[in-house]
Amino acid sequence: MSDGSYRLVVMNADASPVVNAAGLVELKVPSLFAIGIGILCAGVVVGLIGLALLITGVRMGPYRKPPAPVGAGYPGAPDNVGPRGDKPPL
Repeated sequence: MSDGSYRLVVMNADASPVVNAAGLVELKVPSLFAIGIGILCAGVVVGLIGLALLITGVRMGPYRKPPAPVGAGYPGAPDNVGPRGDKPPL
């Protein structure tokens, strides 16, 4: 057979509604084994990258912000202002 689109009609010669049929369909894909091996290798590489990222993330631990310096409640705050906005006694 050649490439293309095919249709198969199964019917009884007397047009009765019950039809019993058995068939076999075969599909040949050139280089299917090589395509499968390539997809498998790509999956292994992606899995290893994911594992490396997971291990790196676990070893780094959670991200913590450094503590803010005193008087840094807003940009441009003077250094002599306490954390509640009060000035220290002179």
